[in-house]
Amino acid sequence: DSLTPYYRNPTLTTRSFKVKGFYFMNKKKRFSYSSSYSNTSRQLKTAGSFLIVGNVYSLLMYSDSTIIPDPLSSYYGPWADVNYFNLYGFSVGPGYTFNKVFWKKLFFNLTLTLGVEARHRYYKNIANTFSSRGWNVSVAALDARGAVGFNNKNFFVSFTTMNDFNSYDLKTMKLEVSYISASFNIGYRFPLKEHKPIRVVKESKIYKMF
Repeated sequence: DSLTPYYRNPTLTTRSFKVKGFYFMNKKKRFSYSSSYSNTSRQLKTAGSFLIVGNVYSLLMYSDSTIIPDPLSSYYGPWADVNYFNLYGFSVGPGYTFNKVFWKKLFFNLTLTLGVEARHRYYKNIANTFSSRGWNVSVAALDARGAVGFNNKNFFVSFTTMNDFNSYDLKTMKLEVSYISASFNIGYRFPLKEHKPIRVVKESKIYKMF
């Protein structure tokens, strides 16, 4: 009876994992990404850098009923009772980041990257009568970041935002995943004597990569 109330508690589980890495092309060491986003250093003059960005990630969506709500099921054909979607892949692409510095203290940063993704997708319905798996390649990874603040010899304050977008086009259905965050940082760097072992580590190639 469609008029009889009943209890329904479908469970939708999602899990997302991503590792991101930047490689900066500015070899003259005039540009410092950390001066804007972690305030562990200072950049005294305006400079920018081309960069290469890489991502490794996975995405899982699972429901004990269906991912598509019942009122919309008639629009999705064989996708109507899909309850499992699993994706993993990687992306690589170019980007540019730029620090505008005023009076050696005030700064503004803008970072933009775009990636080409190769990903493996697997999805199926509850009864296992409909499923698909395979690889595809597309330009679908966008990362936009910004920072503004004050970075003096010891004292610093900054506001940063990070916006990471991915789009997964599955013909009949399209998933768009976005990660948006903002943070406010304020702190003071206490001057400490730098001993020789610390200087050796900071001058190594591995340390400078980060």
